[in-house]
Amino acid sequence: EQAGGELRGVLISDMTDPENPTDILARSAALIEVEGSPTLLLRDATSQQLDANNQLSILEFDQYLFDLTDFMKEDSDLVLKASDKYLYELFFVDRTNYFELKEIDSLLAEAHSRLTTPLLNIVMTLLAIFAVLGGDFSRKGYSKRIGWATGGAIGVLIVQLVLQSAAANDPALNVLQWLVPLGIIAILSYIYFARGRHLGKVDRPPLELFRNPTGATS
Repeated sequence: EQAGGELRGVLISDMTDPENPTDILARSAALIEVEGSPTLLLRDATSQQLDANNQLSILEFDQYLFDLTDFMKEDSDLVLKASDKYLYELFFVDRTNYFELKEIDSLLAEAHSRLTTPLLNIVMTLLAIFAVLGGDFSRKGYSKRIGWATGGAIGVLIVQLVLQSAAANDPALNVLQWLVPLGIIAILSYIYFARGRHLGKVDRPPLELFRNPTGATS
């Protein structure tokens, strides 16, 4: 909130030192310049930090100067989202980077999601094939089969999204991102190749029905 040229209720998470992150809460703040450097003047500020023994250290200040120089550098590294990174960056995380190390499980889940996306395309293709060829010809159309195939496709996508989200907290679930599409592909392929040749097949009546009592065919 900004009022009278000042910021109200300021919260700063200082990650410039990955090993000693600091949270600063201030009642108000004003942007000033100190010796040519942009600086936040924090009033009624509280600094919170974990010490070497993982004990919370709290310091209170009437006024606190927070230097913004490190945040104003043009060559400073950008913190990219997992979806903005290259695939190799998702697998080989920079362990000296606090932000990447903190999100290592999310990055791994994103990597497996990218690799399994082509498998979902195969699943959708097989579902589309069965929507049209999954039964005998019908003059009433294929709306029912298309509806089932569409519902199945949506269900698969939802399951994959849920698995990716869950894998961000539990990396062991990444294997399910592979098993679900591979399992569906295996099942649909088996049905298609093992039973596909029987789809639309009409059983012919036995030849005995066309024989007359004397044994000759009509």
